[in-house]
Amino acid sequence: MSDIPTEKGRECDGPGCNNVHGDRAEPREGEAKGKKIRLEHCTGCFEAMYCSKKCHKAAWTEHKIICQEIQRV
Repeated sequence: MSDIPTEKGRECDGPGCNNVHGDRAEPREGEAKGKKIRLEHCTGCFEAMYCSKKCHKAAWTEHKIICQEIQRV
């Protein structure tokens, strides 16, 4: 079973990111509608969720401390 949540409303934990799981991204030129936003768990702690590698990387400096502590427990 997928780690992706099935309910709407969970926001990306990336700094300044306001993407919400289940919403649609802005459509690209020539598309009728944008792709659905999917969040994926941090593979270290499985607590934080991100919409892209870019968001995960941007949050890593602060998230790293929490992530490592969760993994120790």
